[in-house]
Amino acid sequence: MTPYVALGLTGADVTRLLADPDALHRWDRLPLAFSVIGIDRVDGRPAADATIESTVAAGLLGARTRQARFLAATTPSRDHPYNLARRVASVGHLSRGRSGLLLGTVDPRAVGGWPWPAAATSAAVSAPGTAALVGEVAVAVRDLEQSWPAESVIADRHTGIFVRSEEIRHVDLDGRYRIAGPLTVPEPLTGPSVIGWFTSDTPPPPQAEAVLDLVLGAGAAIPVIDADAGLPGGQVGGVLVRAGDDRPIGALLDAAERLLVGAHHVGPGPLRHALGLPRPVAREGRRRAFAAPEPLASR
Repeated sequence: MTPYVALGLTGADVTRLLADPDALHRWDRLPLAFSVIGIDRVDGRPAADATIESTVAAGLLGARTRQARFLAATTPSRDHPYNLARRVASVGHLSRGRSGLLLGTVDPRAVGGWPWPAAATSAAVSAPGTAALVGEVAVAVRDLEQSWPAESVIADRHTGIFVRSEEIRHVDLDGRYRIAGPLTVPEPLTGPSVIGWFTSDTPPPPQAEAVLDLVLGAGAAIPVIDADAGLPGGQVGGVLVRAGDDRPIGALLDAAERLLVGAHHVGPGPLRHALGLPRPVAREGRRRAFAAPEPLASR
């Protein structure tokens, strides 16, 4: 089967899209599997003069589009996983499941030092910016997003119960990030957001593999190709098209359209459903955050 086509958008590309309604509409209608928002945050290229905060940009794109699907690219050097999970879940609601997260290990804009308090001080967990650290972020985001299940929101007028609060769970992570949870945003109705990993030169660690839905980059099932290249042969599920920083947005969309002619087109709808990804099962054994609510009739 021919691969599907995904598109890597830099911060400059996203800025151009948001400033050009015609280009935004054209991008929204392209049968891309998904786009990566802020690919320059994770793919190792030198830092440009300006970029975007990818999860905030994803919120804007989710509100201004109807079909486009996207992964917001980021690293843990600027985002604590609790805040990251809260924004990712919010974008999942706003886009109705058309969104997700792409984690990387290299951020050209990373500042020195380590901004987050660590619960552990051993050598194994003391160095930020490693694959193990990003793996912890992946696990934390997935656990946090599943801490408040979508099915718990029932809005039952007869009983007066809005949420079955006994189904909300603590997260209880005690690695480099101390997190008890639960998240303050319920899980999107379409299920947990898709979580991807950009390999760069670092494969995902074992602790993250259980929560990762996609792996992109060199040697992965979804390799990166240049915008002027052709579709590769061999057994690849999809390709991520990446262009240089100075290519006009119209020319990048032209290149994507050319590749889409011979590519596999995934169906419409939420990202998880379109890619045929199973809905993850929440981790067992987590303690309750709240007691069960009492129905109005019993008061």
